[in-house]
Amino acid sequence: MAPGLAQEHPMLEVQYSHVPAEHAIPGLLARDFDVAITERYPHDPHSPAAGIERVATVPDELVLAVPAPYAAASFRELADAPWVMEPVGTAARSWALDRCRSAGFEPGVRFETADLVLHATLIGAGLAVGFIPRLGIRPTLDARLEPSGDHREISISVRRGSRGHPAIDAVTRALGRALEDLTRATGSPGR
Repeated sequence: MAPGLAQEHPMLEVQYSHVPAEHAIPGLLARDFDVAITERYPHDPHSPAAGIERVATVPDELVLAVPAPYAAASFRELADAPWVMEPVGTAARSWALDRCRSAGFEPGVRFETADLVLHATLIGAGLAVGFIPRLGIRPTLDARLEPSGDHREISISVRRGSRGHPAIDAVTRALGRALEDLTRATGSPGR
């Protein structure tokens, strides 16, 4: 959690759980946790759940990351390259497949993982091409980066009516600051 949160609220105990995206909002509604950070990809058919309030949202640019072995290739020419994508059934995978299919090809997905650090590692090693959210890119990534023209939306969500609780407000403020700082540091443009 953000260092400022521990200094500002030393008695606040924060527990972190990384759950599959499809479990985040149901878990929030079931009171399994009080705050959720979620993502929404373009054309994602899921609408906000009843009983959920978005406290803050940050746009995160989606970019095509092309490593050195494929650097001279156009997007369409990447049809035969090995690809890394998120697992089947995720909004990120659906969006990436739509982008490739709109360009007229079916990508050869050789690596499937929800771990964006692994995406960047595979791309940086020249083993795959793929789409990466700007917030997931580190300065050490050795790849050509092309804007896709799309953004995912990162949201901090709480159960409706829970705003005003001191612990929830402290955590959501700290997360909001951290997202804004990260957005500035990575140069992810807004809409």
